[in-house]
Amino acid sequence: MKGKLLISISALVLAFTASCSNPTGPLLPTITIITQPVPARNVAAGNISGHLSVEASVTKGQLLSFQWFSNDTNSNDRGTAIDGATGTNFPIPTDLALWRIYYFFVEVSATGGAIPFRSDVTTVRVINPPSIEMVPVQGGNFELGWDLGDDRFHVAPVSFVTVDGFYISRHAITQGLFETVMGTNPSWFTGAQGRPPIGWEHERDLPVERVSWYDALVFSNRISIMKGLTPAYSIAGSTNPDDWGPVPTNRNEVWDAVKIILESNGYRLPTEAQWEFAAKGGVQAMHYSFSGSQHVTLVAWYVGNSEGRTRQVGTTITYNELGIFDMSGNVSEWVWDWYGPYTSDPKTNPTGPSMGFYRVLRGGNWASMYSHVRSVARISRAPWNRLNIDGFRVIRPQ
Repeated sequence: MKGKLLISISALVLAFTASCSNPTGPLLPTITIITQPVPARNVAAGNISGHLSVEASVTKGQLLSFQWFSNDTNSNDRGTAIDGATGTNFPIPTDLALWRIYYFFVEVSATGGAIPFRSDVTTVRVINPPSIEMVPVQGGNFELGWDLGDDRFHVAPVSFVTVDGFYISRHAITQGLFETVMGTNPSWFTGAQGRPPIGWEHERDLPVERVSWYDALVFSNRISIMKGLTPAYSIAGSTNPDDWGPVPTNRNEVWDAVKIILESNGYRLPTEAQWEFAAKGGVQAMHYSFSGSQHVTLVAWYVGNSEGRTRQVGTTITYNELGIFDMSGNVSEWVWDWYGPYTSDPKTNPTGPSMGFYRVLRGGNWASMYSHVRSVARISRAPWNRLNIDGFRVIRPQ
């Protein structure tokens, strides 16, 4: 009898321990949200598009179901169920009002008695289409590279290159513009990070940094959609970044296989040749070492004058022959091309190697020595890298 009593007590203890470690009971399925909806999305009045998405799983082979909600506050408590919004993707309503803020979340349920699970909230803001100042670059010919006969500084072999005309942004993409388009600001040099701007400079006018090459693809298509243009980039057959999934933080063969839609008129990264042609002044080139001058301090924020940080765009003493700022220094700028050695053969509208491991950055940055902010200087980095010395600017075809 005593032995049977001990066995019964032991069984009760085990059952109690199991129920404490799993309050829902050992037989109930468990829901897990694998990928939350994005925390913030900005959409442009008149060109509202895109969707929010969620990825979830459930144990014990049960079936998932989804219900999207709207709310008046930034909370996933209560809320109003949206008719027909019962999938993993929720199309952003196109009738949202300008300057309003909307809140959406999704409740994930499952068969088998699983406790429903609510996602984080996405804040959707409706704004006017953002503006971006573009400079026309007349097509022409130039020498790509620079052969000084000195292995420390030359970029060779030099080649004769022809490029068609295009528009290029006068400034590197700023923190303010990036946040307007993307809903977030990843930059290192912000007041929120304890690194506010120097003196009278404005945080929104600092160049955005800690952005990857992959981030630049998303930005380019999002701002194109906001402004009613045809997006330039297609990944896995879609030009809608909402279909691309989270931005990779490591090598991603699907994103690396991105294609350019030839007939598109949207924003995109410049090719390496387009970038260097514009940096050298295009057909108005005066053949300076730096973009706009032989004197680095006139046109560049670099290690000698930046005070160890990015500086407000357009604040160097002067600009280059085309009126473009900061193509020497401030932030290194992503371009389209895979990195590869130069060749000496003549080229027309080159786009670089067809494959590779690293993407090219041009122009040098606030931490660079003077020799690395010359118009011909080039470096490379993995396309998922996000550093506080790297940013980008965009172009559009004429």
